Amino acid sequence: MRAIVFIVGYVATRIKIRLSKNDHIVAYFRVVVHPYKDESHFFNVVCFDKLAETVKKMLTKGSLIYIEGDLRQRFYLDLEGKERETVEIIARKIKFIRLKKETENGEEIPKISPDVEKELSDNSF
Repeated sequence: MRAIVFIVGYVATRIKIRLSKNDHIVAYFRVVVHPYKDESHFFNVVCFDKLAETVKKMLTKGSLIYIEGDLRQRFYLDLEGKERETVEIIARKIKFIRLKKETENGEEIPKISPDVEKELSDNSF
């Protein structure tokens, strides 16, 4: 059985890229979701290969995204040798809802991504 999740949130950290033991490109980042005014939840997200490359190229901290993926529980040893547990979202699909774009003075302004803009213009409400 699979645990499938759908989530909309903001990229909370910068995107980290590495190569796996099997030479797959892996991207890691965290997403923050605000279900209520004074509440925040953070989730670890992992992407592989082409999706990881796209995420690294397109996303910055503060971008609003939609994620479809699977939940995965993983155990690992920390630097002190203690066993730790984490739950991650293994992203299968990511839609860029609102990207962040830097201006000349380094200030970031929100920008709707082209795929979402096209989708909005194609749909009449």
